[in-house]
Amino acid sequence: MNYYVFSITYMAIFGYFGHFAKISKNTNIILILLTGIVVNIPIDNISINMLTYSFFGEMSILTFALSLMLLFESFKIQKIQNNFMDIKAFIFIFIFGLILYLSVLNIIPLNLYYQSPQIVIIICCLLTFLAYVINKSLGMIYFICLLSYGLKLMESNNLFDYLIDVPVWIFSILYIFVIIVKKIVSKK
Repeated sequence: MNYYVFSITYMAIFGYFGHFAKISKNTNIILILLTGIVVNIPIDNISINMLTYSFFGEMSILTFALSLMLLFESFKIQKIQNNFMDIKAFIFIFIFGLILYLSVLNIIPLNLYYQSPQIVIIICCLLTFLAYVINKSLGMIYFICLLSYGLKLMESNNLFDYLIDVPVWIFSILYIFVIIVKKIVSKK
């Protein structure tokens, strides 16, 4: 994958907010298409996609799949609901990312990221099974990530790069925070 795939993420974000703002479906489609064009226009020889790629690196298959799902979800007529991912899925992503990133930073002594490929595959297969038990959609996306690893769709040789990246992990933190704040506010 290259930096052009970040267009899907930007299109999904603007499509979601367009749908959330209850603009018409045709206007939302135009907004989505314009977003896909604008993020690829170079200004001083760098586009928003290039800048995003230089900041985050290669997009994980998980981010790509979630962006596609959100983009397709924004075309629905009724109000968007997170029926494909619930709070348990985002808590799973948060805990998985926390453990992985703490091990990469050598804060916890078990370094998961730099294990042999066979051990990483076993760990990721177990994570996929656990994700499927927790949330079927997340489990299926992780299964697609495993297949993508087998097809070598990304430049990375580490399976963890297919399963998680920093933007999804940060989004999971924000999502959990928003849900907690909503519950606290609704109790008052």
